Amino acid sequence: DYAGLIINPFNLPGADSHTESFYQSAMQRIAQLKKPAIEVRLTNIYARDAENSRPAHKPQCDMGFVCGFGLHSYLLAITALSQRIAKGA
Repeated sequence: DYAGLIINPFNLPGADSHTESFYQSAMQRIAQLKKPAIEVRLTNIYARDAENSRPAHKPQCDMGFVCGFGLHSYLLAITALSQRIAKGA
């Protein structure tokens, strides 16, 4: 049981297409639970090559997305998630 989720899907070395597929399936299942979730990336993924210039979650998943602020990305995600949980969303 959890109130919300913050996840960095590519923080693990060696993430491959199988890992990405597993992550997307997991995010769809989490979205079905109707609990707030935020995907976090430390770097600005839009500054990289085209293959990595997108969030890992699918648009149909109700997730927030924060990237490009280094460790502050987590602080922003924690703040946003705690506010959303407090509002009962």
